[in-house]
Amino acid sequence: MLGPQLLRLAGDYAAESPLWSSVDGRMVNLEELPICDETRSLLAAWARRWEELAGPGVLTDEPEPDAAARERLTADAEALRERLQAELGPPWSVTTVLPGAAGPP
Repeated sequence: MLGPQLLRLAGDYAAESPLWSSVDGRMVNLEELPICDETRSLLAAWARRWEELAGPGVLTDEPEPDAAARERLTADAEALRERLQAELGPPWSVTTVLPGAAGPP
């Protein structure tokens, strides 16, 4: 298990997890965290959705997603941040990086 630290929730291409360690900058494997399976599944699904929305216009010639889809992704990231923070409790800290930001923090 990973020890308490600051985690950043941010999308990145081909990342299986949207969580990044503030200690060494690496992607955090969701199995390393003391959280429930449902939260793990929601985080993994968010990471896949980020990549689906980030790819068009960048990795493919498809049109970019509409503003509403990006806004939902941002709202979902904040909801997941709150859920994860509640599950982990202090002394953990969880922040989000806006989905439009480039790469992991």
